[in-house]
Amino acid sequence: MKIFLPKRLFLQRSILGVLLVLSVLIQGVLTAFPFSLILLVIISYFLEEQIFSYAFVLGLFLDFLLGGHLGVQAMIFLGISFLTLAVKKKILGKEGEKLRLPYD
Repeated sequence: MKIFLPKRLFLQRSILGVLLVLSVLIQGVLTAFPFSLILLVIISYFLEEQIFSYAFVLGLFLDFLLGGHLGVQAMIFLGISFLTLAVKKKILGKEGEKLRLPYD
């Protein structure tokens, strides 16, 4: 049985979305440890620019669960996602733009 790429991509995105929502629920209800932020950094490494919508929605959802000001966590999540992508592009960028490390 062959799985076509769009169905497989949809399944991967659905699983990532469920994992992110579960991490927000765990962070909002059970503990104050930032599971959702750690998972967001890991997933933003792989999804790149597509993570911004996930970050914004999850930040709003976490603000709603915690009862804080709406948008604070969303802005933090967006900023961390942007910084993750900037560092990734700087380190793993094109050969001419690559960061020079001491052992190169």
